[in-house]
Amino acid sequence: MLDGRICCFRHMGKESGMKHRINIRGVMVPNDYKWYYDYFGEDCTCPKDVQQVMDAFMEGDEIEVYINSPGGVIDVGSEIYTLLRSRKDSVKIYITGEAWLPWLHTVRCLPRR
Repeated sequence: MLDGRICCFRHMGKESGMKHRINIRGVMVPNDYKWYYDYFGEDCTCPKDVQQVMDAFMEGDEIEVYINSPGGVIDVGSEIYTLLRSRKDSVKIYITGEAWLPWLHTVRCLPRR
């Protein structure tokens, strides 16, 4: 269940498809550790969260990712980066607060469109 840390807003875009927004907040943690952060009410994001949101997208949709994360496990950032790169759609990254490793790697490696 999405709880506001990652969410998707759909609205009509251009003829090519819909426009989606993913909000990523909190520490980047492996899927297996998410329950711990949720139990204590701490913000965190894991690859499974992002995958669940992206599963609702259709080809040709535009994706905007808003990041405010103090960092976390570099392997998790790499996995989320791979998820975003696997899309042939337009992916735009915006940093709305802090973005430490692993997000610096993600933002630097995504192609500019």
